[in-house]
Amino acid sequence: MTEDERRQLAELFREDDRLRAEHEQWMARREAKAASPVRESDPAALVYRTNENGAPAGASVTDTAPSDDDLVQLFDDPELNRRFTHTMGYVIAELRHEWRSEVASCRRNLAVCRRDLVKLREQIDSDTQNGVEVYCHSIERRLALLEGENIELKSLLGATLRRLGHTGDAKLGNADVVDLPNWRRGAAR
Repeated sequence: MTEDERRQLAELFREDDRLRAEHEQWMARREAKAASPVRESDPAALVYRTNENGAPAGASVTDTAPSDDDLVQLFDDPELNRRFTHTMGYVIAELRHEWRSEVASCRRNLAVCRRDLVKLREQIDSDTQNGVEVYCHSIERRLALLEGENIELKSLLGATLRRLGHTGDAKLGNADVVDLPNWRRGAAR
């Protein structure tokens, strides 16, 4: 694994940790808002009722739709106010739908990223356990091959120099110019 990959992975881990902490804080705030506060009732505000046969009282039917009196009057025309309220309600509902689908898409992408991150962690663990040994063995193997090739090249060079009449004591950099046989004379015969 290269240093760039390790840096990228470290950045992904940091970002994942940051997002998880941010999500936990958001969930804590959300749960705190949703929790109903517990308080003692004022004894004067308590109403005692009795029901026959222990049957619960019927739920009162309330109209959940706002009446015209509940609407904010932005315009002088009540029909225009009704249309505007209806339109804004539609826009808000569409925006909520769009945002929820974006959040769902982000959650799916986050799940994919987490899965990939787990796979990368497993690969890193296996590379850490096995990779160093494999990498060192491959370097040693390459080094042994290069040493063998170096010995072979030295012996070929030495044999060539001996054929040309070089003594072998002097190094190539300090050697005199070696005259090569004229191969044209041998070919002409």
